[in-house]
Order: sequence, then structure tokens, then C-alpha cells
Amino acid sequence: MTGETNRAGYKAFPIPVSGPLEKTYTDRVLLAGDAGGFVNAFTAEGIYYAMASGSLAADTALTAIAKQRYDERTLSAYQAAWQADIGSDLQHAVEIQHRLFNGSGRMDALVRKAKEDPELLRLIIGYSMGASTYEALRNHMMRSTVPTWVWSKMKAAVGLSR
Repeated sequence: MTGETNRAGYKAFPIPVSGPLEKTYTDRVLLAGDAGGFVNAFTAEGIYYAMASGSLAADTALTAIAKQRYDERTLSAYQAAWQADIGSDLQHAVEIQHRLFNGSGRMDALVRKAKEDPELLRLIIGYSMGASTYEALRNHMMRSTVPTWVWSKMKAAVGLSR
């Protein structure tokens, strides 16, 4: 029957949350969206990054068409463009992912700390929704969370944690 969905044709694919590929261009090819790894590693949000990278890829493609040059050297402008536009956002998200999700107790400790610290909670939620900056979250964590963590490690090292 026409218009029906063939569910057997759907294939799930993991969300690429390890940051953009090292190289997102080659001769006659520009990778945008999920194909280029343009996904926020902290929130797994990718629509904004897909649209931004797609727009930058289109701009680069239009320039290549105007020059009638589709070689790697011409298309390398795409990588410079997305790195300038969204590169730091994506790198910050990868850094947060590595800090929070690489240790079994790190996320638990952060959630417990956020319960006691309304500003930390506001910044975490705000960052995940795009309303707070990475810098604001990082600076607050450096002032509040890191000293507490360091102190707990020092107490444990000398046997005062009991």
C-alpha cells in the first residue's frame, strides 16, 4: 500500500557524542550534522549544530561552485568556518562530558553539590538549555565544587574521612 512506513527499513545509530571528526572535508565532500560529529557531547543536542554546520557547508559549496574548484584545499575553508562558529561550544561540551561521565561517582557528587548550591543548579540547567555559558559554569565550579572535592581527597588521604 502506498504511503505506509516499512519499519524494517529503520536502523538505529548511536548519537556521535565524542565531538566533531578531526577532518570534515575532502575532495568533493563536506560532512555536516551527525555525519561530521556535530553533536553536543553533554546534552546530545544536535539540531542546532546540524543546521549551523549545514549552512556553513552550503556557503563553502557555493564558493567552490563559483570558483569551479571542488578540491580539498578549497573545501578546507569549511573546517575553519565551523571551528570559528561552533567549535568552542562543541569542545567545551566534550570537556564537560569527560569530567562528569568518566568517573563513577562524579555525576553523583555534582548532583549532591547542586542540591546544596542553587547557583550551581541554575548554571547546570542553564548550560544544558543554552541559557548559561560554559565559562560561567566552569568558573562557578572552580570556585565552589573543586575546593570541596580537593579537601575531601586530602582528608581521605590522611585518614580523616571517618
